[in-house]
Amino acid sequence: MTSATRYTVLTIGMISLAAAAPLSSALALDPVMRGELYSFHSNPVGTCPGLDWHVVVDGDNSVSGIVAWGRMKHFANITGNLNADHTFKLDAEEVGGPKKAIVTGNVTTGRATLSINGTGTGCDGKTMIIERAPSYSVGGDGG
Repeated sequence: MTSATRYTVLTIGMISLAAAAPLSSALALDPVMRGELYSFHSNPVGTCPGLDWHVVVDGDNSVSGIVAWGRMKHFANITGNLNADHTFKLDAEEVGGPKKAIVTGNVTTGRATLSINGTGTGCDGKTMIIERAPSYSVGGDGG
């Protein structure tokens, strides 16, 4: 291999590494996949019943979904935003009922930590730690 060829190969390798490094570190630091449906169950805590969560984080970091309880007989719509530091604040409003709540927490690579307040129920002040993984991809042509 000539020195010009080695220089070209080395230059291409350095350019490839430089281009890939920011992308790989950004992916490594961001524990949330945009457009994924996160579906998980939080177990009862004290007098707070088990809750079923179905949440999507969109590309603009907006969060929407539902949380259900009572064997899916009752549910609330949840909306809010995921912040750059992976914390969130979600507003929950019961469908067909009077309950409202604020859900705050944070997301790391392997878990979500949630705290509920404002319901006037046994869920207020409870913190739940949920090991998480995405369930299904959302979007595409379905076929």
